Amino acid sequence: MTWQDLAVFAIVGWAVVRLYRHLRGMLFVPAAKTKAAGDASCHGCDDCAEEETR
Repeated sequence: MTWQDLAVFAIVGWAVVRLYRHLRGMLFVPAAKTKAAGDASCHGCDDCAEEETR
């Protein structure tokens, strides 16, 4: 195994972890972060909190 193989494993592993975290953040939103139970447009970002204060 060369240093290039290790570099590829590290980069691919990092990309897989980032993709998993991104998809988990998009798909599995806790109900406590949404404005209302029926609000499907909120995906857990801070924009929803800003809209409430306006």
